[in-house]
Amino acid sequence: MRFPRKIPWISTIRKFPTVAFQNPPPESAIIDSSQVFDPEKWLSIPEDSTPTSSESPSEFLTTSSESLESPESTSTSDVIENEKKKTSGASEDAEENRADGHAPIKWALSVLMQSLQKSSKMTTSLSDIDVTLFNFHSTRFAERLLNRNVSSVVMVESSHVFSKNAKKFASKLPNVSAYRADIYTLMGVGRKKTAQFPTKLMFADYQKDAAPEDQNIRPWTLEPPESDEQRLRRPHLLAVLPTVTIQKTIVDSLIQHALLHHSGHDTNTVFRFGETNLMTFLSAGILSQFICSSDDRLGFLSHQHRRHSALFQKLFDLKILGSGDSNPCGFKSTSFHPQLPANKRVTHEKKLGELNLNISLQYPVQISPKSHVAIYGKSISGMGRVLVDYGCFLTQIGRQPNAKNVEQVVRTLWPESSIPSDLLGDHKIGQLPLDHLESIFHHIQEELSTTQIAHSYCNELKIKRVV
Repeated sequence: MRFPRKIPWISTIRKFPTVAFQNPPPESAIIDSSQVFDPEKWLSIPEDSTPTSSESPSEFLTTSSESLESPESTSTSDVIENEKKKTSGASEDAEENRADGHAPIKWALSVLMQSLQKSSKMTTSLSDIDVTLFNFHSTRFAERLLNRNVSSVVMVESSHVFSKNAKKFASKLPNVSAYRADIYTLMGVGRKKTAQFPTKLMFADYQKDAAPEDQNIRPWTLEPPESDEQRLRRPHLLAVLPTVTIQKTIVDSLIQHALLHHSGHDTNTVFRFGETNLMTFLSAGILSQFICSSDDRLGFLSHQHRRHSALFQKLFDLKILGSGDSNPCGFKSTSFHPQLPANKRVTHEKKLGELNLNISLQYPVQISPKSHVAIYGKSISGMGRVLVDYGCFLTQIGRQPNAKNVEQVVRTLWPESSIPSDLLGDHKIGQLPLDHLESIFHHIQEELSTTQIAHSYCNELKIKRVV
């Protein structure tokens, strides 16, 4: 018996499979893009799984309903071209999601709530705290804050969809407001410039006609309050900053606002309304740059970073949330929605790892302004220009080569100042401790304040506004 020579074989295996066989995600994890994101739906998702709103069950496994094609029916080039289009479309969707901001989910939300309660001077409520949420994409966290009697909540969303839902929620409550904006507009570092400071992003119930004192609002000062019984409102800004560039920009803008506020050059800053706190997440590289001046283990960082860190820590306290300093607790990129972009390799990655700082993690921090600042052993009270001069001094010192002689640096920058020879000595500028530098600053401040460098430094501090 003879069999036909040409019998078409039907293959059940795809030549170019696009997705491996996986179990479909639970229905609660699939969120339509038109719906409002709910972080509670993500609490049961495994740590390594991060489905996006564009995913559907059919994309997770190959079903029998798909048409099976023989290898001869589709060329290799066509399949590769289709794969490129799918990849390109996915990346465009990701960029669009990132433009709407990133929301903390899972344990990241729990750490923020616990830290807010610890920041409050109240035992069980948050009545002395005003909270501004940037791109949290949900009303659930705001509801939890209201259940704890928070003073007010401002919900700020970059996305039209999320801001629309936030405004609908805020319309029902007197101490809740919602706007479509971002933290970059508030800090004055975004592309969109405002003519006036956006006060509405600080308090939901702020009354323009009433005096700030009548609303328990007092600017940040370097003097202790007259009475501990006086309840002053303290704004707290909560935001996820997706990239290291944005993280550094926002933290630097806090320094900018602090110097402008204390010098009186610009009264429209976030510190005009009290001791404004920032709660966010920082990568290992950025975190190390801002704490290196007070941690000898980070002495391998550059001389410029250490001087900039000294200025930051003169004005602010930085606390790593949810863990001890010896073993800081960080969060994976899957603890945010959409998932944060992967961090690029950084300098001293291995040395940071030895200090339990992982570059792939984001570390929750709280940055709060100090109520007591001292330079050269002298306390600074009220508001004055000395902090701006001090900032200019450390910036100029940090720009000098690490191995440059101290006397050469000082005589070049401030030649007319009289400085004792024992302060200069035969030292390298990068090796001087901070207290030694402050002794030098004490002798050159008068000349420094009159230099063109100081005037340029002040002009660069100013927040750009629309005229």
